[in-house]
Amino acid sequence: LASVEQAIRLVADTELLRGRLAELHAAMAAKDIEVAAALIHKYITADASALTSPFVRFVSNSKPGAAKQDAGCTDESPADIISSAAADLVDRVTLMFDNAVSSGNTKDIGCCFRLFPLLGEDLRGLDMYSGFLCSTIAEKARVTTEVSANLYALRITRLFEIAAVIIDNHFPLVETHYGPGRMIRVIQRLHIDVSRRAAMILDFFEDERHIKRRLAQVLQADTKIRPLSRTQIGASLQSTSEDASQLSDHDFKEITDILAELVLIQRQIATFNRFMESRATPELKVLIAEGEASKKRIFLAPETVAKLAFPQSQTLPAPELFDETTGLVTSTQLSARLPWLIESYIAFEIFF
Repeated sequence: LASVEQAIRLVADTELLRGRLAELHAAMAAKDIEVAAALIHKYITADASALTSPFVRFVSNSKPGAAKQDAGCTDESPADIISSAAADLVDRVTLMFDNAVSSGNTKDIGCCFRLFPLLGEDLRGLDMYSGFLCSTIAEKARVTTEVSANLYALRITRLFEIAAVIIDNHFPLVETHYGPGRMIRVIQRLHIDVSRRAAMILDFFEDERHIKRRLAQVLQADTKIRPLSRTQIGASLQSTSEDASQLSDHDFKEITDILAELVLIQRQIATFNRFMESRATPELKVLIAEGEASKKRIFLAPETVAKLAFPQSQTLPAPELFDETTGLVTSTQLSARLPWLIESYIAFEIFF
């Protein structure tokens, strides 16, 4: 009796699958990607036994989305048909997402973002959406070239504030469609990109404010700072051949402005780091509770981090790539600039 009931249930499941396959063909033919994605998601999450049922015979062309033919057998199995349709749909959604980003169509961007996890492509969706958010931050962080005493501190502040708002605004969307803990992958990507942009601002700050020349002047004017000549600052100054001249009132004012801006920049970096830690830590705890395999799958791959954080380097990051308590990347272009930032501040502070 149990065998008969099992057979009846299997036939019923097979008939249901047969009907859904017809719906899938129709949705693919009509280019209704939302309906097609929902159907494929049902197949992905359903019991696989129905896909290998000996009672079903599917009639279909070899290409997904083709119209249903007269009854008969084909070489394609149900699993092959669904797999082919899913691959085709992933390509369509990916192209649609790229076109939506190019045209600024936020409605289609959101639609595609919701569809990726239904197709079993959650990592692709998170990565593409992260790239979109990075470009959004870059666009919003653009500022005019107005002259300001604290121009570079203001630029870094604006960059960090925009990134923080975007992270908080998109947290619910990611958690709703991808699940708890998944936002950490987006945070890791944004952390790397924002750190890279902040480091670029520091590069401009160093050049435009003539930090090397000013450091050479204060190092020569105050012998108490001479021990710093063995540090990163001293090494960088060896390439500065300009002799330090007598400091004028104008020089003192510029050095004072530089010191004030260094303080603001360091304060903003510390605030941003605390914010990122506060958002990443709870996500990491979720993945740890799920198990090491889940954490390893969701985290960015080491080669991806190397490519994003230090694209010109040929060396893979160290094994301690992520912070154990936050899950954030430990080495970024901004973190590489922090020793210079701190030592510059100390040199100017000692001078005064």
